[in-house]
Amino acid sequence: MTMRGKALFAVIVLTSLLTGCGGATSTTSGANDVKSSTNPAPVVGKQAPSFSLPQLNGNGTVSLQTILAHHQPVILNVFASWCEPCNNEAPDFVQAAHKYRGKVQFVGIDMTSTEMNERGPQDFVDKYKIPYTVLKDPHAAFMNAYGVYAAPQTFVLSPTGRIIDIEPGMLTASKLDAVVQKALNPS
Repeated sequence: MTMRGKALFAVIVLTSLLTGCGGATSTTSGANDVKSSTNPAPVVGKQAPSFSLPQLNGNGTVSLQTILAHHQPVILNVFASWCEPCNNEAPDFVQAAHKYRGKVQFVGIDMTSTEMNERGPQDFVDKYKIPYTVLKDPHAAFMNAYGVYAAPQTFVLSPTGRIIDIEPGMLTASKLDAVVQKALNPS
């Protein structure tokens, strides 16, 4: 690699670390499409856009309505297996999912359309022993409907699907705990 190439690579890596990991915003149509990228991003206090995405484990699809049928607050964590901040926060999400089991639903959504390795998402789930449902977003339908341009990003929903909070970027354990408390005790 040339010196110029190394410098460009360093800038890209530094930018990714500082701002989160960018992702594609494909508008490819597919069976999972929710809304097109022309729709406005979700807003705190409004209803979350509906979606139906395939499960990473291949056991059918899961919709927002199915998730909300449990009548619990929901933490939607958007990640990509290649994203360093996503890898850094994953153990905290696993710990929080165990801590709040039965009180809050955690759902992972892999930015599948940005994955460079087909096994990446499953390897990520296996590496961190993720105990909650993980969905795939192969056509960037969720990304487009929720205005996700970089990972990680976390959406906090009330039991009725109202958006309580949107957290762009990596969450520390203490910030994640505060986000979960906000879900459990919305004002």
